[in-house]
Amino acid sequence: MTKYLLTAQPEAIRHALAEAGAPAVEAMIAPGVAVTESYVRPILPIFLRHVHPAQEMIRLSGELRDIGALSAAVKRLLPLLDREKTFSVQTRILEGYEIAYKPFDVNSALSGIAEREGLRLDVRAPQQIVSVTVTQDTGYLGVSTPEENLSAWTGGMRRFRREPEQVSRAEFKLLEALETFGLSLPAEGTALDLGAAPGGWTRVLRMKGLRVIAVDPALLDPRVAADPGVTHRRELAQAFFRDPEPCDVMVNDMRMDCLESSRLMNEGAGVLKDGGLGVLTLKLTENSAEWPRRARQAEAILREKYVVLGMRQLFHNRDEVTVALKKR
Repeated sequence: MTKYLLTAQPEAIRHALAEAGAPAVEAMIAPGVAVTESYVRPILPIFLRHVHPAQEMIRLSGELRDIGALSAAVKRLLPLLDREKTFSVQTRILEGYEIAYKPFDVNSALSGIAEREGLRLDVRAPQQIVSVTVTQDTGYLGVSTPEENLSAWTGGMRRFRREPEQVSRAEFKLLEALETFGLSLPAEGTALDLGAAPGGWTRVLRMKGLRVIAVDPALLDPRVAADPGVTHRRELAQAFFRDPEPCDVMVNDMRMDCLESSRLMNEGAGVLKDGGLGVLTLKLTENSAEWPRRARQAEAILREKYVVLGMRQLFHNRDEVTVALKKR
């Protein structure tokens, strides 16, 4: 019988389960990771980050001999793999368990088995995935597509390499949002970054080739401020909107009540050109039980001025949800 492993932020797992049809939980094998006997794929999940089926469940010891047992299980799963499509093996060893091997060891062994059967490995953009989740005593293995998993990354954990020029961790949030929502920024034009300091999102937008108007009374990182493609308006967003410049993209990562920040985005909609894109993080600072209700309230406000392209609690989000927008 197939089981399902559902992953969300620990504080949001109850909301993720609700999105997945409120299945009975067989076990919580780690914070934010539930094993269920059923699963209904949500149309537009917010809090559910990753899902993978487990057509095989095997006993493990946490010792190196587990790789042999995992290899035998993958051989039984081979008939589920489409030989015309590329594949990847994604292994997740959950935190809190003492395991004598690493994900790389499992990926290498299991990929080799499939490759010897004539399947083509593609780690970067696989068309199908062999997912492996390991605890101290159990291995969960399943075959599915990236779309079915809701993410092409192990456990939905999208990681970016830290660069020497990086200004803040917040850069990862914008990079992940652009990728997750499939946002195609214009090759040139102007972006407006509300609450820009210290300049992480501004730096990402400059990397994408856009001129950036960074609005924030606070100072920018000197490296960002020195960029000739950045104009720093040291004022509040409301003041900028009284004397604006038209822009193609507007982003907002301000630490502000989610309903207030949604109204602020609506106020700034007149600055955006027709069809302009927006990215907003909704700060959900209330008790986590209120997160879905508050997110939906914010969504209703935003729909007055925008088409909501997507809402997700991304891997790099914390007590927040990221929204992708397009001006009506």
